[in-house]
This record gives sequence, C-alpha cells and structure tokens, in this order.
Amino acid sequence: MRNFLFLCLTLILGLHCAAQKKDSIYVWNKWCARKDTLLLFTASYNVIEVYSPGFRPGDIYLKSLDKTLKISGVDVIEDTLTMMAMPYTTEKPMRLAIMDKATNKPLKTILFYGTDVPAPLARLGHLKENEAPKVNILAQVGLNVYFPNSLYNYPYHITSFALKTHYDKADVNIAGKGHLISRDMEQAITRTPVGSVISFTDIKATCPDCITRQLDDLLLKIK
Repeated sequence: MRNFLFLCLTLILGLHCAAQKKDSIYVWNKWCARKDTLLLFTASYNVIEVYSPGFRPGDIYLKSLDKTLKISGVDVIEDTLTMMAMPYTTEKPMRLAIMDKATNKPLKTILFYGTDVPAPLARLGHLKENEAPKVNILAQVGLNVYFPNSLYNYPYHITSFALKTHYDKADVNIAGKGHLISRDMEQAITRTPVGSVISFTDIKATCPDCITRQLDDLLLKIK
C-alpha cells in the first residue's frame, strides 16, 4: 500500500512539474506594444520571441501548424528564441506549436491573430488632439511616428519636416532635419497668435530596412 501511495504521489508531482514547465513558456511578438496580446501584423515586420525558465533554447523548436503562418529559421539570442513571422490572414487564428526536441511532441500551442496595420502618422510629442494651448505645444521636443488605433510598434522615426505658420502679416516656412523642433521653430510658434493653425509638412519617416516615406501633413491649432 505504501509503495502504491508513493507511486501515485510521484506521478502527481511529475504531472504537476510538467504542467508548470508547459505554462512557463512565454511567447510574444516583439513589435506588438503589448506583450500579452498575440497579434501578428500583415505586410509588416513581426518577430516572434519565445522564452522559458524551464527549458533551454536548444531543448525546444517552433513549428507553424497553418499555411497562413510562414516562419523563418530560428535564432538564439541569449536565453530567447527569435524568428521572423509572416501572417497571411486576419480571418482566423494561426497556430504556432512549441515542440520538445527530445520527444518531438508539442509542449504548447499558441494562437496568433492577424491584423492589418494602418498608415503611419506624425504626432507632435505626446499631444493626441489637433489643438492645444501654446504652452503645451512649446513643451514638446519633436515629432513622433504612430499607428492610429494599432498596437504595431516598429521603430519608425522622422528624418525631416517643415513648419509652416503665419504671423506679422507674413508666411513663415522653416525646414528642419531629424525629428526635433529647432530653436527657430520654437520662436516662430511663440510669435504665432492664439487661434492660428500651424502646419508640419513634408514629413519624411523611415525605419530599419525600410524605404523613406512621406507622411500626411500635421495641422495643429493653437488654443
């Protein structure tokens, strides 16, 4: 009887440890702003990363279970597996299996969901509205790129833009390189009357492995 109880306890502990190892496999898309949201972005860059405190990177491998999910070969960066992914659907989930190399059996199956990426837009600093008090406008240091209503987080950055405004009965157009608001731009915004609209135009942005693209103009009213 004692041996039977010991055997049962051993089996229970073994199953519990196996479940813990299975549950301790963490998977995310590097370019999704939320690590707990399993999204893959169509026609965009996706890097799936896998980490587990219970498995060494060499103990597991990744396998796509659907034709709508193409994956690259796997790289190991320290204790994390990484690979490029290309989703081909937004209609249904795409399955990725975490496989045990020793047994060739799945340890965990992850469901990724596909979503489209909207065109990137420019934003002045942290301002989310199209109007703001002058003091808040002047507090921003530069233009940023964002994807409206999307968690896509690939590192785009502004390479150049121009500021257009009007004051003292004259049109003012100041070109700048990079994403920062220059001293001349700050002075022009300071002199622009409340109620006026300033324009950021000819906005160009790029990202690693991307061609430079022009973004829509950004119009901002001074309250």
